[in-house]
Amino acid sequence: MKYFSTTNTIFSGALILLSILYYYSLFKQEEAKDILSEPAFWFVSGCLIFYVTSSVANAFFKEIVEYSKQIKFPLRYVIMNFLNIMMYGCWIKSFICLHKTQASS
Repeated sequence: MKYFSTTNTIFSGALILLSILYYYSLFKQEEAKDILSEPAFWFVSGCLIFYVTSSVANAFFKEIVEYSKQIKFPLRYVIMNFLNIMMYGCWIKSFICLHKTQASS
């Protein structure tokens, strides 16, 4: 069992770039939309929040582990669980918006 940090870093970077590209395409659109009711917005937002913050947590992995040992509290575990809740919360909102758009069509 080995953790491939290089693969995780490359995938995270690619997903962050694709998310930024999505936001850029939203910015360049001519007509105004209610993006808070768009399923893609919530899905991409969840991915962006998770992968940006988890990349930062991975970059400071040693410091977080050392600090966790000092305070005797699993800080990285709590951070990652909170990020998972944020991401899946955005994804749930995405599927709710998708259901609403399909029901209205």
